[in-house]
Parts: sequence; structure tokens; C-alpha cells
Amino acid sequence: MPTFAPTSPPTMACMEVWGGNQATDKAFSTLGLETWVYSRPYQQAAGGGDVYYISSCATGRITRLMVADISGHGAEVADTGARLRSLMRRHVNHVEQTQFMGEMNREFGTVRHSSGFATAVAASFFSPDGRLTVTNAGHPPPLFHRRSTGTWSILNVDGDSESLTDMPLGMLDEMAYEEFKVAASPGDLVMFYTDSLIEAKRSDGRLLGPDGLLEIVATIDGTQPDIVIAEVLKRLAAIHPENLTDDDVTVLLFRPTGTGTTVPLKNRLFAPWLFLGGCLRAILTGNRLPLPEFTWSNLGGSVFDRFSRSHRQH
Repeated sequence: MPTFAPTSPPTMACMEVWGGNQATDKAFSTLGLETWVYSRPYQQAAGGGDVYYISSCATGRITRLMVADISGHGAEVADTGARLRSLMRRHVNHVEQTQFMGEMNREFGTVRHSSGFATAVAASFFSPDGRLTVTNAGHPPPLFHRRSTGTWSILNVDGDSESLTDMPLGMLDEMAYEEFKVAASPGDLVMFYTDSLIEAKRSDGRLLGPDGLLEIVATIDGTQPDIVIAEVLKRLAAIHPENLTDDDVTVLLFRPTGTGTTVPLKNRLFAPWLFLGGCLRAILTGNRLPLPEFTWSNLGGSVFDRFSRSHRQH
């Protein structure tokens, strides 16, 4: 079972895109966010159908996280995962993620006739104002831990667990995916996972489903996030001998820290060079440039963000 050291996670570099479909057990820190990722392909294979990615923009202000469950195996999934990495890199400097999800949908649409589709859940975190948005493309519903109350719940909008879910990727040629703002405070937790967890069995053989998984996770202390994933998998495995044995297993857990509202000077100084390096790499590989999102909140920088926070407080 996975274990995490109770130390501060290492910091991701700006303009970095990390992830894939291999086994992993790691923790990362970005501006205002800490993330833990565990993945184990079925039967200890070199790669599985679960894909996970984390990206950080040129200044470090924008963190994007994604977990996808892709139909297929082996080289087919590895190739699709590589294309998703390219999309993550292309949109690394975008605060909004609807265009990113739309392009992912078109990627899977091109292979639909060979049963190519995927479920995916993605989140974007903007550190200057702590903005967190989530988009769910047919994926199992994320779980949410509210630090102020010490309780876990299924992440939803207006109390409706279905309101956060759109169609899986690749099912329709054009799909307008929505993103939903999540009111997450420092210390709150959001957990993404793949269907092996909700397809686990109770002791009587019945499937857990999202509500059954919530019952188990609700008994875990969310104030110690470095052990949450290990505890979830340990308790699922203890309930039934077949649990977590016949599919890929992936869990991604993250929490806002309340820091990162001001971008470090070092990030500001290196951002233009990192951006130019990313553009050069895109040109050399024949990919589209990782252009920033041309919105005032993004290009206005921390000056605008501080003004916005001050305005809201008054």
C-alpha cells in the first residue's frame, strides 16, 4: 500500500507537465496547492488505462490536475496519454479549462470507431485568488473534505451529485463542457479517483458505488492528507479479497494551502524565458504554441488579483 512521508512535498517547476500511465506514488507542491498521486496499473503492467497529469504555468500561478480512465490497453493508451500531455502543455498558461476539455473530446472523437473514449475529471487552481474550478466528463464524482467541519461529502453543485457531470470524452463530436467553481478553503481536500474504487465490493459482495466509498472515506481523518490515500486503499482491500485486484487503481488528492497569493519575484523574472522555451519546443516538435489565455485576470497579474480581493472584501 502507498505511504507518504509527512514532509513538505517537493515543488514542481514552472512550465512543467508531469504524469503518465505508469505506477507512481508521489507528492508535489505548486503555488498555493499540495497534491498527492498514487497509481497502480492492473497486474503490475508497465502502463495502464488510468492517466494522470499535473501542470504548472510559466509563473506558477495556474495549476491544472487531471485523472482520466481510457478504454484500451498497452501502446494504444500510451499514445493517447502522450497526446493528452501535449494538450496539457498547450493549455498550461490558461486559467479556464473549457477549451482544454473540448480539445480532449475531439482527440477521443477521432478514435471513436475503434471504441476509443474516456472518462476524465480536471481541475484548475488559480493561486492569486484561490479560485478552484472542476470539470467532470463522465467520471466518478470527486470527494470533498471540509476542514472547518471535519466531514467528507460527494462534490456537487447545489446539492445535486449529477450536476457536476457531463458526457464522457469522445462520445459526441462537439461537446460544450462546463466548469464549476468550488468553494474550497485552505486545508480542504478534493479527491479524484478511477472506477476501481467504486466498483470495489462490500463484505456481502455488493458494489460500493460512490455512496459506499463515501461511507469508508468519511471515517478517515482529513487533517493528515499524506496518509489519506493509503488509508482509503487499505480499508477497501480489507473489506473484500477481490477489491482493487482486477483493474487499474488511481487516486489524486489535493488541498489549497492558503499561500501563493503573491507570485515570487524569481517566478516573474524567469517566466518570459520559460514561456519562450516552451514556444521553441512546440515549434521544434510541430505542436501549437502554449500561448497564455488573453483574459484580464490572467494577463493582469497579481496587481489586478490584489485589487480584486480588496474590492470583494469591501
